[in-house]
Amino acid sequence: MTDARVLFFDIPDFDRKYFLQVDLEFQTYRGFRELGARAPALATTLHSWIFRACLTMRGSADGSKTASVLDMYNQAIEALEWGYRTRQDVPNTEHRGIFQETFLRKLKCLRMECYVDMYYEDKTKYLLQHVYEEAKGILHELVSAAPPAENIAPSCKLAFYVYPRALANMTIAIYYYELADGARKDNDYESVKKYFCQAADYSAHAATDYPQDDEEHLGALVFLFEMMFFSGAHTVKDLLDVMHRVRLAMPKANKFWEGSSKIVQFRKNARDMQARSDKLVRAVRAGDLMMASKVAKPGVYPPDVYSPDLYL
Repeated sequence: MTDARVLFFDIPDFDRKYFLQVDLEFQTYRGFRELGARAPALATTLHSWIFRACLTMRGSADGSKTASVLDMYNQAIEALEWGYRTRQDVPNTEHRGIFQETFLRKLKCLRMECYVDMYYEDKTKYLLQHVYEEAKGILHELVSAAPPAENIAPSCKLAFYVYPRALANMTIAIYYYELADGARKDNDYESVKKYFCQAADYSAHAATDYPQDDEEHLGALVFLFEMMFFSGAHTVKDLLDVMHRVRLAMPKANKFWEGSSKIVQFRKNARDMQARSDKLVRAVRAGDLMMASKVAKPGVYPPDVYSPDLYL
């Protein structure tokens, strides 16, 4: 639950052995069939659902499987919310720590990612709105949540406080990007600009939330740079500042994530960003642009609707 990226198996029949272990624990604790079950049985069942969902998502991008994963998360969240309301007096050692707001928050993050996957499999406004509501719910819950304990392990602080906020902000950034794309198709260019600016704002929050040595920090900066270009509302200085942050983040992220598929893609993105940034610097030095000049990506707006100082 701390970070799914470290989940790695080098045993060919891991799934089979894992579920044999689950069956053994079910027999030992009598896995629950209703919400009135004993805490160990409930913990065993919930852990099984969550891990099965993670394995299913890693194994296939098939739409029907994504829907089944969502069902597992919904069942687990329903049970956890019930337990959180009714079993606060049960010691953590008995229910294995599952009836805590941090555990529930992390599970909602997994469900939110599932909604995002489902949206990209079947782009509907209904699913997109679900994505937004899940993300806003996580941000709202974090505002009212108790702060992490002073002696909390750094990995737990990241997993249950920092990453959920960053992921929710990044998810809302994607939501506004999708709204902007829809508005472009409707020729509603006023909304296009507004939505791209909102996408930039939320991705900026996400970039600030993620640690500088995390690959997702780099990804948020790449997304922020693109949203700034798409919006046409940001200055040369704004764009060069983001590029500077990318240059600072790249070696830190490479140290831990070198070889990951995301880092490979982000390196390509960064090279493209650097090329565009170099053009901006040359234009400023030549006197064709000022640091306060606004630039935009060509093809986003018709010339009669919006004309920035430079298309790039």
